[in-house]
Order: sequence, then structure tokens, then C-alpha cells
Amino acid sequence: DLEQMEEYKGRTELLRNGLSDGNLDLRITALSSSDSGSYSCAVQDFDDYAEAVVNLEVSDPFSHTVHPWKVSLAVVLTLLLGSFVIIVFLYRKQAAQRRELSESMQPLPPPKSLEWN
Repeated sequence: DLEQMEEYKGRTELLRNGLSDGNLDLRITALSSSDSGSYSCAVQDFDDYAEAVVNLEVSDPFSHTVHPWKVSLAVVLTLLLGSFVIIVFLYRKQAAQRRELSESMQPLPPPKSLEWN
């Protein structure tokens, strides 16, 4: 409280209501990833001294949010792409079969003339 860093001014609060039980809470509002790090708390009462270190890791809550419209869009695009690949595959397969069929079909030789005596 006495020598507070500029970036924490107006964003912190010491909750002393549990101090008689040995609990001192620090509330930090408007958290950002730059608040991550080690925090130490030192308490001195006459000849008694205690210190505790806490490591705080702040993650972005919006990075884990999955929006339903994004999932729907991904599903639709996947289905469209999959359909396109299947259509192209079937078209090429059918074209190859047509080529094979046309190559295997030899023209019939002209009919021999029948002579009657």
C-alpha cells in the first residue's frame, strides 16, 4: 500500500479481514498478461516476520472461447471442400472409364461381300 508501483495504482486492494487468522488477500482488478509473475508478501509485527511468495499466471480468457458461428463455418467449409473433392474424383474416374471403353472398342471390319454362284 505504501510504495505501490505505478501500473498497479487503482487496481489493487488488500483484504485484511482474515489477517487475525493469518490470511491476507490481495485483489488485483483489470488483470492483463503483464500481471503474471511472482508476488511476495512480507509481514512484520514487532519481532515476528513472515514472508510468502505466490506465482500468478494470467491467461487470456478470450483465447479459449469457441464461437458457435466459427464452428458452423468450419463444418460448412469442410463439407463443401469434401464434396468438391468427391465430385472431381468421380468425374475423373468416369472420364477414365470412358477413355478405356472407347480405346477397347475396335471398329468392326467391313462385312465380306457374299457372292452367289
